Amino acid sequence: MVIQSLWTKPFWVTYCGTKEKRATAGWPHRSLNYYSWALSCLQLRKFYNDVELFTDSIGSEILIEKMKLPYTKVHIVLDESDEKSEKLWAIGKLHTYKIQSQPFLHVDSDVFIWKPFDENLMQSPLIAESRETSTTTSGFQRMCQDFSYIPKVFASLDSKNEFTFSNLGIVGGSNLDFFKAYANLALNFLEQNKHDYENKVDLINRDGINFNVIYEQGLFYYLSKAWDVNVHYLFSDDPTVPDVLNLFDCTETNKGFAHGFGSFKRSSFFCTQMEQTLKEIYPSHYHRINELLSNGEL
Repeated sequence: MVIQSLWTKPFWVTYCGTKEKRATAGWPHRSLNYYSWALSCLQLRKFYNDVELFTDSIGSEILIEKMKLPYTKVHIVLDESDEKSEKLWAIGKLHTYKIQSQPFLHVDSDVFIWKPFDENLMQSPLIAESRETSTTTSGFQRMCQDFSYIPKVFASLDSKNEFTFSNLGIVGGSNLDFFKAYANLALNFLEQNKHDYENKVDLINRDGINFNVIYEQGLFYYLSKAWDVNVHYLFSDDPTVPDVLNLFDCTETNKGFAHGFGSFKRSSFFCTQMEQTLKEIYPSHYHRINELLSNGEL
């Protein structure tokens, strides 16, 4: 089963004490966020008969009622997440992983495919996009020093000069016991440190690795090692692979895959490619989004 998730609170609440809204989801303009959702969903539906959405009430209103995206089933299950801090934008994904009852592949809204995923990948116990390593670890070390509770899988890393994590642009698999344990561990980590991250998460983010990457993607990687479960990565550990994931023209050599994560979202070339692709392939959805934007409905 292919799934996507949207928790909207981080979009609408003022982020990190600034006036900027997360409605952009890291894109230069909110219109690009909606183009991205549309193109991602529509390309998934091109290759998969069933693509389900896990979201909250506002997310359903935006993506289903207004944008008319063709998800085959909608689960409104993330409203209760609104009690969590908007700074924890990976919370919605963790709750989505936790409640899956059959093998799944979660695909982020900035991921675009031009062919179905390999069947060997889809049948794996654990699936992720790629493995990455950061040598900027001062933020992680600050967390280990200042937080009340650190999971055992992190305990031996606080003095190391690198931090490895799994890029979860796509993530899933058949090992549902792992996903429940992993999501529970991450959510428990946040709950036990709720007084710590409220005051210190901005400092951690400024010191390098984003806090959300630590508890979502880092915890996934190190827990899979602790459980001795192999992760089937879409891409090998070749460090040059991510360099071309923002080029739609390279999808043939990228296994039919493009991912606008991180700084790629701020690339005017990538943004133009994405918008033009949506406009050319799915003009009705493109014009619907623009009309909603001009009417102030998005």
